[in-house]
Amino acid sequence: EKYANVLPTPNSSTPGFKRPKMAMFQYFKGKVSDFKDRAAKEITSEELHAYYEKNKDIRYRERKPPVTDGGADETKSPETSAEGTQSENGKSGDASGGDAKPSDDGQKSSETEGDKKPAPAAAGGKKSSRTVPASSLRLVALAQKADDKPAPADGTSKAADTTVADKPTDTPAEEKPAADAATETSDGAAPPADTAAAEKPSEKQKEATYEPFEKVEEEIRSTLAGEKAGSLIRDTFDRVGRKIREYGRARSSYEAHKGEDKDLTPPEELDVPALVSGEPLEPHETSLISADEAVANTDLGKSFTEPLPGRNGWQSVPFVEIGFPDRLYNPEPTEDNDGNVYLSWKVQETPEGVPDFDEVRKEVIRALKLVEARKLALAEAEKLAKETRKAEKPLIELFAGREGIEVVDTGAFTWMTIGNVPFDPTANQPHLSPVHGVEAPGKEFMDAVFDSSPDQVRVAMNEPKTIAYVIRVKGFEPPRDELQHEFLLDDFRKYAPLAMEGQQDGYLGWIRWLEQQAGVTWLQPGIPNRRGDN
Repeated sequence: EKYANVLPTPNSSTPGFKRPKMAMFQYFKGKVSDFKDRAAKEITSEELHAYYEKNKDIRYRERKPPVTDGGADETKSPETSAEGTQSENGKSGDASGGDAKPSDDGQKSSETEGDKKPAPAAAGGKKSSRTVPASSLRLVALAQKADDKPAPADGTSKAADTTVADKPTDTPAEEKPAADAATETSDGAAPPADTAAAEKPSEKQKEATYEPFEKVEEEIRSTLAGEKAGSLIRDTFDRVGRKIREYGRARSSYEAHKGEDKDLTPPEELDVPALVSGEPLEPHETSLISADEAVANTDLGKSFTEPLPGRNGWQSVPFVEIGFPDRLYNPEPTEDNDGNVYLSWKVQETPEGVPDFDEVRKEVIRALKLVEARKLALAEAEKLAKETRKAEKPLIELFAGREGIEVVDTGAFTWMTIGNVPFDPTANQPHLSPVHGVEAPGKEFMDAVFDSSPDQVRVAMNEPKTIAYVIRVKGFEPPRDELQHEFLLDDFRKYAPLAMEGQQDGYLGWIRWLEQQAGVTWLQPGIPNRRGDN
């Protein structure tokens, strides 16, 4: 009775005997790569050339490497490798370090024996290893009027000199065309021929060069195949989806009117495999499952919708949030992180409800046994921990070969982690890190690990409280003071979601306290038990 109206939660130590909402799904599954291969075979030579001509100015200009200040090809310079860019002090941007060797003046240098002539010395007499990209700006000679006075030798300047252009003279000098003025030097003479030539690019310089079509043909084919594959998938899903919805409407109409019209016949059942005959899609069907079971046991349950714009940017919706609330025979497309696409629809469902005691008798007995078994498991773990502290030996040495005991080296792990899969609905939400060799680690386990000191022996249970662990930490990296400093500098929003569970617990505790203070008694059965209370 205590947990009759509590829904079971995965990896929770709190029992729950209420039956969750269950649903059965049919779905098609296909690989994007199969659609892409099919589309690639249908691309013609004319389409490839047309795409090249249309996009060559944007995508296929010839890629020329920047020129270093010594005129050498950048790709031949060790300080501009793919792993990192050599900075001025010689330290490599790659975490693994560079091939830098100390030079005569004590500075690290990226020059190696046999390199080309070094670049001109920079200010201060030090050699510069910077890469100078080709500039789109050109130097021009500035015109100076003959009557302009040179600046004083002492470097001072009068304020009137800076504003003389704003005040017109009584007898303006003969104006010269801007083009002529721009090409005069300070003494009024024409600039040298090589300077004038440098200012005006030749026709050859103006001409853009492109990657040869043959070099980028396969790249274009792959791009077009990807676009066509997306269209093929959408067209196929639209066509199949219309037939499924038509059948759903016919079935719904039959169910609504079959009691009134005894001669009414049900619609012909869908031939699901025939709907995608000839398409790279496989038909599947689930049993009656809950949302938690769908996520844990099916590939469909791990899929999500295509990213759509929302309040917080582009977001995807997990399958269980659309599939279970949705109506029957309403197909929805989803995808997963492995390059699979799905078209699924619900064909049957049962509502959540409280079962009879006889129906869940075995589950109740098992839950009671687990509660009592935890005490025995913890007592045994404390006994092993005491033996470890007394022996002052690593666990692997102390318990190696002992029957019934498994010693695992977990390797390094963090308390929390953040995903990095683009558009993954949970990518930006911090969650407990997986730990090698530990089944469902939870807050109790992580508290024991990160609140201990190196070589300290602790005991903790996992999240569902089914296994008791004896834990010995080897060490921490980086030190705690460095982590605290980094925490203070980071934006609090990075860590805010970590407090959500604590905030929720605090809020529910406050509600319980208010109820007790006010003497509230719930007459509607099950209301308090939704929070797992008595």
